[in-house]
Amino acid sequence: MSVVDAPREFVSEQRGRSAMSLQLGRGNQLSFTQAISSGFNKYADFGSRSSRSEYWYWALFSFVAALTAMIVDAFTTGFLLYSIFALGTFIPSLAVAVRRLHDVDRSGWWMFISAVPIFGSIILLVWLIGEGT
Repeated sequence: MSVVDAPREFVSEQRGRSAMSLQLGRGNQLSFTQAISSGFNKYADFGSRSSRSEYWYWALFSFVAALTAMIVDAFTTGFLLYSIFALGTFIPSLAVAVRRLHDVDRSGWWMFISAVPIFGSIILLVWLIGEGT
């Protein structure tokens, strides 16, 4: 369905979304900075949903910031900076992942499937990559 062919009710409900989001039928897509601020603002919200962009931008931020902290620590204090970062982002990271599972209609308890060697992590990755509802 193109934007031109969409019924008026559908178009009026979708105001505020980008044209690409409207055409592809995707949910709310956040920018990198919006995703990071959302991750910290909803740091203990395990009940709502996270879009795919929010989860993967958060994962990118966590990876780059952790790597940066480890490099700085290698030249200075050992693992102090990385430890502070890891402690400060553990709960928000868990919350974003649980909200992402909610977006693909899974319970947050499915995070524990990653404890199953090899297959559990692959299944979890497929769910986290999948399109939300």
